[in-house]
Amino acid sequence: MEKQLIRLLLDYEFYSNNKHKLTKELFPAPIDGLFRTITHAHDKYSRSLTFDEVEELHRALNPTATTAAMTAIYDLLDEIKKLDPIGPDVASDVLDSIWRKEIGRQIASAALDLSDGTVEGLGRVKELIEKAEGGFVPNTQDGAIEADLDELEAFFAQRDCWAFNIPTLAEKLPGGASGELMILFARPEVGKTAGHVSLVAGPGGFCDQGARVLVFTNEEPGERTMMRAVSARTGMTRAQIMANKPLAKQRMGNLREKLTLYDDKNVELTLDYIDAECKKHKPDVIVIDQLDKVTTHGSFDRPDLRLAHIYRSAREIAKRNNCFVIAISQAGAEADGKTHVTPVMLDGSRTGKFAEADIIIGIGTYPNTGGEEDMTRILYVGKNKINGFHGAVACILNQELSRYEA
Repeated sequence: MEKQLIRLLLDYEFYSNNKHKLTKELFPAPIDGLFRTITHAHDKYSRSLTFDEVEELHRALNPTATTAAMTAIYDLLDEIKKLDPIGPDVASDVLDSIWRKEIGRQIASAALDLSDGTVEGLGRVKELIEKAEGGFVPNTQDGAIEADLDELEAFFAQRDCWAFNIPTLAEKLPGGASGELMILFARPEVGKTAGHVSLVAGPGGFCDQGARVLVFTNEEPGERTMMRAVSARTGMTRAQIMANKPLAKQRMGNLREKLTLYDDKNVELTLDYIDAECKKHKPDVIVIDQLDKVTTHGSFDRPDLRLAHIYRSAREIAKRNNCFVIAISQAGAEADGKTHVTPVMLDGSRTGKFAEADIIIGIGTYPNTGGEEDMTRILYVGKNKINGFHGAVACILNQELSRYEA
């Protein structure tokens, strides 16, 4: 029954309606661990969950778990997946049965105290019997916050948001804010670098909004990324820029003052180096292309622990330096030719990447049918703690200008 209840708890509405009835004591090990993961996710994200998300979050919340322990969780989730779904009426009966079983266990424990001569147990036995006869009694929260609309408006007005300049995306997701971490990921040659260049340097991008931006790249020569940024800013191809430098300089505007780029030719791109540069220059936005490939020192027992450390550190950099961090990452092979690239296709998705990010966007393509390449790109918002939107928006990749356009 407990496994069936775990399946039901993936639904946010069911969880919300019954959370006052639930405690970890209702579940034996290792099911209690899944319960803690699910309640943590619901309280944080306020939406229904998939099995894949629970698996990723459990890994992220238990970074020191042994391989054997995680294998047991994976097997348990596979077993729960195979259970037949049940309706709301039966679900209520299942929860009631589990609850009464736990009350019975508590009564037996209190009665044992009485048999040992512990008088204090008598009141506890009476209380438990009354509880069992009366059914569930919702918990009340002392000191509940009364929502004041003026205070809420002031809070969100203080959110230092850098708006996305891709029209179809901006309609659904306003942008990223200081202290937040966004992951932008795709398969090779799909448009990850063009994606962050467009957001930073394209018309209406972060630089246009006055943001100070640092870009750290270990993916391609810095000069190439900078030329992409100049193209995105000026609306001129590389050939046009070289043929008419005065016009290009005129159109660049404040790009030279607002954008600084680092590559790994002359410096070792470590997390400590990135953090130090942030302290020195106090950026509003930083981009790390690719975060997975930054140099790390020290030893890690497993590759997943290394990646968990990297993404946890990136989030700390965002908070400590009060800046918006965009981490560029790779999609796994299962994303090849996929239109909707979801977080479970994120390379190393079980490492804790999902849990650390505030926003995750995968870039997908339409399958190539052998004709001219379709430059439509599908941006799939797979995680969004900003306004809750999850889903896909379409745009066009202008490769020559490194811009994402409507």
